[in-house]
Amino acid sequence: MNILLLSAGTGSFLCGTCLRDDALAQGLKVLGHGVRLIPLYLPLVTDRADAKDDDPVLLGGVSAYLQQHSAFCRLLPAWMDKALDSRAMLSLAAKRAGATNPAELGPMTRSMLAGEEGFQAKAIGRLCDALEAMVPRPDVVVLSNALLLGLARPIKATLGCPVVSTLQGEDAFLDALPEAERKASWALCAAQDQEVNQFIAVSAYHREVMRHRLGLPSERVHVVHNGLDLEGYASADHAPSRPTVGYLARLCVDKGLMALVEAYIALRQTWEGPAPALLLGGARTALDKPILATAVKRLTDAGVADQLEVHPNMSRKEKQRFLRRLTLMCVPVQVSESFGLYALEAMASGVPVVAYERGGLEEIITLTGGGVMSRDERPEALAGVLAELLSSPERARTLGALGRHAVVESFNVAQMAKGVAQRLAEVCA
Repeated sequence: MNILLLSAGTGSFLCGTCLRDDALAQGLKVLGHGVRLIPLYLPLVTDRADAKDDDPVLLGGVSAYLQQHSAFCRLLPAWMDKALDSRAMLSLAAKRAGATNPAELGPMTRSMLAGEEGFQAKAIGRLCDALEAMVPRPDVVVLSNALLLGLARPIKATLGCPVVSTLQGEDAFLDALPEAERKASWALCAAQDQEVNQFIAVSAYHREVMRHRLGLPSERVHVVHNGLDLEGYASADHAPSRPTVGYLARLCVDKGLMALVEAYIALRQTWEGPAPALLLGGARTALDKPILATAVKRLTDAGVADQLEVHPNMSRKEKQRFLRRLTLMCVPVQVSESFGLYALEAMASGVPVVAYERGGLEEIITLTGGGVMSRDERPEALAGVLAELLSSPERARTLGALGRHAVVESFNVAQMAKGVAQRLAEVCA
């Protein structure tokens, strides 16, 4: 099959969706399929050392933003749009993207979901023109998530091929919008879903969430779990000089940064022996800097910042070295989590995961056996779970080994690619 993947890039920081989409593209290529991964809005950021940034950004974020806010910009000729979406302009926009509150993106989200009826009709038309000129023409188009559903109808009309949409992380984004924009965007998602031939959810949990939110029958939504590219991930020996708690996700409130900070403070108040280290790592955008500063200040004021390390925006190799230093990893997410790729990264390193008993993380831990869950979300309760595992290194190693075995056998990129390819073949048939 010739497969076209459309994925919204961040331009400046790593995100789980971009990493997953890039890994899927590489896995499908290994299976012998023709694959093009085309970024939308901003360039894709991946952690592969051999990643090439060859494909142009179609439907550039600068011109799309200006078309949202200016009737004049909706009339600009193609050459001016091309200049606005040059690499230099997109690089400048990418720096700003990490400082934009998602709640401010409501109007543009709603407009994009409206497709040809929205303010970006001109940009969508030019996207379709570029896709029509592709050689070879795609047999199927895959949208990265449901936030791109406004593209389904015009793409199908232009290319005459099926369109499939992945479901990953849409609910957390849409639910963060102001009420009016949230309701309108969810309604548009539900109205556009008939243009999609099939949906692929990254977890059974998220399948059910989106089925109910969009009113989808079960036969239209299939589950293919995310998979990890295992290159460079090696099991840790878990014999650090002191017990070590790690956090690896975007350094923000939604992923549970402050929740872990409060749990760590509670842990230190009752811990006997060498103080456990706290390593905080993950993507840090301009929007996240005040949150991280607040976290560091809270730990300092509590007198427990002596074992703190902060590692923002790590490379792939730095991230793998970071994981090998951990006794356990804890990401106590505060919102719906469709999957949680970072859990697979920890397990691939033989590190057990501690999480709240909710969402996609609960599903991953249940399926792999590679961690423990806390039903009680009070800081002192989470601290108790951390203390129990930190004080039982043999149990931590056992859970880590179970998690690594499951990732190697079932949650790798090859398995993900096979599952997606099977669904795409069915749609094409």
